[in-house]
Amino acid sequence: MKIINYFYHHSNLVTKEKLLLTLALTNSTISQQELNKLLADFEIEDEQLEVILLFAFLQKKQPHLIFPQEITAQLQGVIRYFQYKNTGLLAAFRKIGSELNKEKIGVLLMKGVVMKFLRPEEQRHMYDIDFAVLPKDYDKAVEIARALDFKVSYIAEHSTDFFWNDHGIDIHRFLTKLGRDTSATDQFVWDRAQKVSAFGVDAFLPVTEDIIFMILINAYGNIVAQESSPNRFFWIIDTAFLIREYPNLDWNIVLDNAQKTDQLYKIKIMLSVFDKIIPLQIPENLISSISIIEKAERKHKNEIFTYSLKEIKKKRNEIWESPKRNFTDVINAFKARIVYRSLKMVKVFSLLNFLFLDSALNWVLSTQAQESK
Repeated sequence: MKIINYFYHHSNLVTKEKLLLTLALTNSTISQQELNKLLADFEIEDEQLEVILLFAFLQKKQPHLIFPQEITAQLQGVIRYFQYKNTGLLAAFRKIGSELNKEKIGVLLMKGVVMKFLRPEEQRHMYDIDFAVLPKDYDKAVEIARALDFKVSYIAEHSTDFFWNDHGIDIHRFLTKLGRDTSATDQFVWDRAQKVSAFGVDAFLPVTEDIIFMILINAYGNIVAQESSPNRFFWIIDTAFLIREYPNLDWNIVLDNAQKTDQLYKIKIMLSVFDKIIPLQIPENLISSISIIEKAERKHKNEIFTYSLKEIKKKRNEIWESPKRNFTDVINAFKARIVYRSLKMVKVFSLLNFLFLDSALNWVLSTQAQESK
């Protein structure tokens, strides 16, 4: 339960956001008076992009609600901005995608562009566009992108990130960011995918179950690593949409993907967090049916513990570097230093004493949960 609470708190959802998610993604309704309370402190400059989109979803879903004219105009302005940005991204996708089509290189849609394809009528903010090619075609695809004047911004084991006229395009070799070759299991996703024409490119669309698997694994990694992202709860929106629109999901495909890639623990955690945020959407007994072997559980707990240590170190450094630190801050920095060094010793010692790892991790998670309240 502490692990689930850790992920829930690190999703950084405040009360208003959780309410908006529930209203936008379920059949729940809201009164005009309740809406007025939500909008009482609404300032377009202070709201995050995801929250603005949720208000736009709510306005469309419950047209009987009356939004102030000024806020309606602001929401429409942001939507037009998304349309403009997405138009540029899709133009970049067509440019590289059409060339890959000419070279008979398969293009598999991933992440945000998948949801944009499935929900063309909805405004889906995309920071960039991700797609995969088969590993045998990866180097050639990267060469083609370079030849088209796409500029490399980052190279990882699983992908190469490009920019073209400030529009991000990520070409993936592997479908999940696991730090290892997953081509053997990725092939099952390619085999199940269907051919589609997407935004002027002949592409492959993964089946819904494979899309959900990739969404959950990506979200797990973002939360554990505490990566800053303007799309921090789009994974919730996307998962809820897919579950609602495709009621006959074969969850065995999701679990089989997880089993083959040693990611069952991550899938169980993320489904549990989703269920905590948006209850009663996941089939009953699905989560409890997922059994995890002890070795796999310990491996993932160790990963969480490692990132928790990084958070403690980061907090300590922030205190030390603050020009306005006072005596209390210095004391807290010393405490953080002691905790960090002690837990680093625990991490080394835990290789010999597994129980010690559980005790230390539980302490860290309890402490962070208290700080999040």
